[in-house]
Amino acid sequence: MSGPSLAKNPDALPLFSARSPPIGFGTLATSSMRLATRSSSMRGRKVASALWRGITILVFLGQLLNLLPWMSMNTLNRDLNSLARSVDHRPTDAVRWTKVLAHAPGFTVIENLYWYNHTYILLTEQPWHIPQQSHIANTYFEPDLSTNGHVPVKIWSIRNNPVSPEVKEEDQLGSTISLERAVKLSEEAEELQSPMMINNDSSFVSHMYHWIGEMFLGSWRVWSHYAFRSGLTLPDIKAVSFVRTYGRGEKPAGAENAELWEDGPGANRWFTEKIFPGVTIESRTAWEARAAAGKFAVIPLAILSDRTGGHYGPSSAWKPFGDVLRLPVLPDWLISLRDRLLSDYQGPVSLNRSTKTPKVLYLSRQGSGRALAPNDHQRLVDSLKELQGEGLVDLEVTTFSSAIPFQEQVAKVSTSDILISVHGNGLTHIMWMNPGASVFEIMPAGCTDYSPLAIVSGVQHYMVRDTSFCVPRDCPQHVKVDPAVVTDQIRKIVAGRADDLREIPD
Repeated sequence: MSGPSLAKNPDALPLFSARSPPIGFGTLATSSMRLATRSSSMRGRKVASALWRGITILVFLGQLLNLLPWMSMNTLNRDLNSLARSVDHRPTDAVRWTKVLAHAPGFTVIENLYWYNHTYILLTEQPWHIPQQSHIANTYFEPDLSTNGHVPVKIWSIRNNPVSPEVKEEDQLGSTISLERAVKLSEEAEELQSPMMINNDSSFVSHMYHWIGEMFLGSWRVWSHYAFRSGLTLPDIKAVSFVRTYGRGEKPAGAENAELWEDGPGANRWFTEKIFPGVTIESRTAWEARAAAGKFAVIPLAILSDRTGGHYGPSSAWKPFGDVLRLPVLPDWLISLRDRLLSDYQGPVSLNRSTKTPKVLYLSRQGSGRALAPNDHQRLVDSLKELQGEGLVDLEVTTFSSAIPFQEQVAKVSTSDILISVHGNGLTHIMWMNPGASVFEIMPAGCTDYSPLAIVSGVQHYMVRDTSFCVPRDCPQHVKVDPAVVTDQIRKIVAGRADDLREIPD
């Protein structure tokens, strides 16, 4: 046979063995090889090589056409159809998998969170993607649950049978279930309102600071972080559930106020309903009824908060939100909430500033359990009035009693440039101040309840005691109070000479 050697032309190697001549294509192959030889003498080796590649393709097609009559077309069609069905309708498509979308200890955004009899269930085929369970939810001591072996969080993982008899189920991450059971659970679970903000605490909720300033703030932070990392415009919260605390009107006989989610003045309810218009608020009563019904539930999108889980985090520093507040978010993550709170405000406070003179709000706690000594209070008021007399500030001295509507309180604080107050619940309103504002918190000892709120709101916080002030992370253990220290620093702020003390992250 004339033409290029197959051994010397690896690019021209046929897909079938050269020892078996193609059936029905012998004449064509012989003529083509002769043509290749003549062409080689006229146009060179390059053209012959290209023709040889064409011959190879013809050989392959010839063999394929001669083999097809012996193939079962029915079998081929059946296999192709089966492959198409497996791609378009995989068995796992019927499962509503649990996915952790954003997380910090104590605060988790979860897609398809299952619940049964006071236990959160995470349904997955990738259990290693689930955070540490104690960072998701925990159980406080409750006799009716602990005696039944209650577990706060369970992972249900789809796994095949073990490859060795030495494998022990108890050593696995989560419990193994079949795909069939996972499909059935996905189909039969009752779907609840979503997105749902869930609080898993059995105490420390019936206080404005502990709900709005801690657990709600942390929940909103992880939710905002999910928006930040996904680039999505997130839907409005449809339900807020306090799964282990009662509403004030549902309090059973013998229950303590610590078992309620509502505070006495009504701040928790007002803020929750104002921030989420039309929201459904559920309490422990609703979840006890679900448990009694013995049915599974699924929340398509949940924001789960757990105080104990937050305290387990490496950045907690005695607070449940130490880690979640370190998650990156957009700069205006709190401004939108303030706008909702004041959307229909018609009160006496002007929300549009008519002067550039800094507004100072002294929130007095005189007459409450924690207050300045009478002489110190009066000296502070007199010093602040001196600043006003010099035209440096506009001063307002007020008290936030239960007679002052919450919307009015938000309006007063949010329009202030400098807030002064003794350590107390009213400082939760720091969340609504403009970034760049300042707050002076007067306290008898080092308490870091409100300074984190200031830092994440872009507000400069000063802890004030006797003759000095300090920024949150540098305060000594024993500092007393002198009102003149406050006014001296205000002069620096007004003059624009306090920037070196700022501790607001970029």
